[in-house]
Amino acid sequence: MNYIIGLLLTVATTSPIAMQAPTSPVEPPSVEGLHSIPFDLKLSSKAQIEDYIVGTATSLNLPVVKIREISKCESGMRQFKQDGELLRGIVNSKDVGLFQVNEFYHLEDSRKMGLDIHTAKGNIDYSMHLYSKYGDSPWIASKPCWSHTDSSSIYEALN
Repeated sequence: MNYIIGLLLTVATTSPIAMQAPTSPVEPPSVEGLHSIPFDLKLSSKAQIEDYIVGTATSLNLPVVKIREISKCESGMRQFKQDGELLRGIVNSKDVGLFQVNEFYHLEDSRKMGLDIHTAKGNIDYSMHLYSKYGDSPWIASKPCWSHTDSSSIYEALN
């Protein structure tokens, strides 16, 4: 119920331009402007989310295939469960969203950057920052899944 009320308040206070879904491909942000794109991927399709991941990784010269596979393995490329609740880790409930960013370690830093890891866009942008800084080490626990560069069967099983 709180989710629906929050969504209604967001819709009521957001300009029609900001609410429009992006056209594909999504323009990737610059490193300095990761949080400046005016749309929220929370309500976007998986195809738009994947386009945004690919565009952002490409613009930052990061390994697109590996990053896309990490998201597929970590979350099935989902930020939210079917009921609209934030997707949390099974092993660690502090892991959230598309890239299962851990709130204990990263929530404060992500907020300082103006990013919200509880939204798809914020989770992606902060994950790109993490990858730029640490490589794939934040996702080493799921390496058996994504190191094969094709997690399609796992991704399909989660969807």
